[in-house]
Amino acid sequence: MLGLEYFYEVCKEEPLKEKIILALEAHANCIMQKIGASNGKISIFETSTAWGAINSLSIIQPYVKLYKLTGNKEYLAFADELIAYGHSEQGIFNFAKENVKAPFEYPITKAYEMISCFEGILEYYEVDGNAERLQLCEAFAEKVLETDFCITGGSGGRDEYFNNSTKTQVIKTELHKFETCVTVTLMKFFASLYRATGEKKYLDAIERSFYNAYLGALNDYENPGYMPVPMFYSYSPVYNNARWLLMGGGKNISPYASFGCCVAIGAAGIGVLPTVGCVLDGDGVVFGLYLDGTYEFANAKFKMQTQYPDDGVVKVTVLQAESGVKMKFRIPDWCDKFSMDTEYEIVNGFACVKNPVCAGGTVTFIMETPYKITPSTAINDEVSGLFAITHGPIVLCADSLETELNKSYTLALKDGFAQGERIDDKYFIRLTNGENLLLREYRVTGKCYYNPREISVWLANEEREGK
Repeated sequence: MLGLEYFYEVCKEEPLKEKIILALEAHANCIMQKIGASNGKISIFETSTAWGAINSLSIIQPYVKLYKLTGNKEYLAFADELIAYGHSEQGIFNFAKENVKAPFEYPITKAYEMISCFEGILEYYEVDGNAERLQLCEAFAEKVLETDFCITGGSGGRDEYFNNSTKTQVIKTELHKFETCVTVTLMKFFASLYRATGEKKYLDAIERSFYNAYLGALNDYENPGYMPVPMFYSYSPVYNNARWLLMGGGKNISPYASFGCCVAIGAAGIGVLPTVGCVLDGDGVVFGLYLDGTYEFANAKFKMQTQYPDDGVVKVTVLQAESGVKMKFRIPDWCDKFSMDTEYEIVNGFACVKNPVCAGGTVTFIMETPYKITPSTAINDEVSGLFAITHGPIVLCADSLETELNKSYTLALKDGFAQGERIDDKYFIRLTNGENLLLREYRVTGKCYYNPREISVWLANEEREGK
């Protein structure tokens, strides 16, 4: 249903759009005839034996979307029934409303489906503007960002479950691999929250997920064998482990090929970016993500020139505008120092150009991108002796093909930062012994589908020696 609804938004063939609505209504009506709170119907909790039936509860969003398309209030009423289930004593919405426990502490911790349920609440907020719905989603998102959001932007680190992964990502276990379905659904959820609130932190999270967890799951390297490979890995690690061959929800579609949920949802991840990367804001424009290209609106057109995230230089030219345009640039959470070739003021994490820019005018925004070190104690004070390195929004990673993972390294520091050099797609990080630590971007490491090898974002330093 959700796939049809998204396709409906871009479909330009009216006869086909009519067929889509008929199909959607047929599906929705059939479910409503059998499922519900009234006598003789099956409770939503009885429709699944898995995960407290939140996989069934996640159909809230397609019902609300169908109401938007048809105006049929029966679909909204059914969504109300579903939401009531979620507000029951052991329901996920009830826990989010209390805002005491984190998602990994709920009775049910299945990440992908839980996020989908909150997407439904946020969709409903777009219908009725009920502030309590938005507050519920914000509270849930805040807890996820605080407790279950790892350095690469993945979430739910125990296969597919929330598990306090902000902290547990630095504890070695075979189960700590982040599911692509969770990454993509979280990106979608954060995009909706950004559109609803304008809060920069959701863009920061989307950026981290996209350049690391998402692109890391993309199977964009040529397979040397003859066997077909899925477009996306289902599970990706951050600490001394390999990308899994296991396909989440995998089903055979031929003697030589399979298909699964992570493969199916993967394309939606990159689809998120155009919806939030550059958006209108009153009589101005907000550049939230830095993607090279041309952005065209009804009354204005812009050209962005950048090699981001390889460097932090972003140049925007106003190609067309009826009058001067106000411009805002997101200051990423990783960015401590930046400059701009015009006057600006900082408002809620955005660098706001003071004077409107007319057609032909340019603004250049330059962010410094040092090699930052994150010690394990910064995210888990019970685990010392590990470190990770980031370059701008990019997380660097060691690949066992060329770098020893179980060795301790002592970094040569300057002003608290690591020192390094990038040559092609290799990063050479200087060590105190005069040698270099060879790292690559997380998104390219360990990609050999039928011959998996271990990779690690977290590496040991001298404190770890002998432990």
